[in-house]
Amino acid sequence: NFHTSYMPVVAAGCTGKLSCEGGQTMVDPATGLHVPAVCDVGNGVCRPDPTGNGFTPLNPSQVHLDPTKRYYISVLPGDAANPFIGANGSAPANCAAGPYDSTDPTGFNTACGHGMGGAPIPALPAGTTSYPTTPYTIMTQPTPFPPALLSVFVFQDDFPLNGEHDAGGGTGAVNTTSEPGLGGFEITLFDDAGGTGDATGQLTHDMFNQPLSNSLAGTIDPLSGLDACPITKSPLVAMDTSNGNAPGSVGTIGITGRIVTCPEFEADGITPSPLAGQAIIPNMMQGRRSGHPGGRPHRPR
Repeated sequence: NFHTSYMPVVAAGCTGKLSCEGGQTMVDPATGLHVPAVCDVGNGVCRPDPTGNGFTPLNPSQVHLDPTKRYYISVLPGDAANPFIGANGSAPANCAAGPYDSTDPTGFNTACGHGMGGAPIPALPAGTTSYPTTPYTIMTQPTPFPPALLSVFVFQDDFPLNGEHDAGGGTGAVNTTSEPGLGGFEITLFDDAGGTGDATGQLTHDMFNQPLSNSLAGTIDPLSGLDACPITKSPLVAMDTSNGNAPGSVGTIGITGRIVTCPEFEADGITPSPLAGQAIIPNMMQGRRSGHPGGRPHRPR
């Protein structure tokens, strides 16, 4: 666990040409030519770098640690943005080619990237003064990250103190007695930027620029053969004929541009739906955006 009141940074540095920002250039005021540069003067000021390697590397093994204290080492890979810069057009699956690419003149695989990682460094046993030589292994996730999936369940919470859904009751295949799911609620999501409650605006589209919706729309109940989540009147046929789609042809299922929970009943209006009150929102951006619905669900009137 972290102490939020006191957790100072004891050391920071880069370990190689990529993370040390080697390869940057600037206009040399003496010659007017572009020369290798390193921006270590302060306040973003750069100077000529004869080595072309950027900042001076600092290996974690060079940092002095107090063996009686606990530490945490964070790794912020310098290649994190690579797949996004190149639009991921040439990145192998999961960076299968390895961290280096011999075909790249810089010696780095510019198509692959990695996310942040870290590992705790515990205090040493009493009387021990040197750290073990066994290296720490820090795992990082290859980028681009897979899209996130957000699931929502709105139900009638008759027993709110336990903080969970108390299913049960009913005589049919679907629970209709204890805390049933509530259909017809619209879910709104807000992007938390700096912290919880610091919303920058409502999310309306996913990371592929498609309108947010409930992907359960049009799900067929294998027992009844009916649409168990009839959010739209005809979710299995084309809703837009302007692009040459013939009426009745298969189109985009359930895309409504609004996130509405599945109704209490299936398409016949009689059969209780096992998906009542549920919604799954696919292809969300990773991080805080994918897991923090803002505001309260409300039933459309």
